[in-house]
Amino acid sequence: LFISHNVDVASFMGDRIGVMLAGRLIELAPSRALLRNPLHPYTEVFINRKSVGAGESTKLRGSPFYDRCPHRMPICKKKAPKLEKLGEGHYIACYRYHSED
Repeated sequence: LFISHNVDVASFMGDRIGVMLAGRLIELAPSRALLRNPLHPYTEVFINRKSVGAGESTKLRGSPFYDRCPHRMPICKKKAPKLEKLGEGHYIACYRYHSED
């Protein structure tokens, strides 16, 4: 386990990257796949080094990225998505990619 806020260093140190937000693992994938095709909106913002901002996510029951997410849905505010397998070794916690069940 190597913790870093620098995605380039993280990809150099390991072959898998886990992205956390507000203490929750929101995406986990092989390093190359994550860097080429980040699926969670926060991961995309983080990798592209856009300003993320603090927001008020700690006050929410649902997704910690809800108030800043361009793809948010009503369920995202009510219930935090579970980390689910999406593809070969790729896990994501985002309702955009799976149902609320």
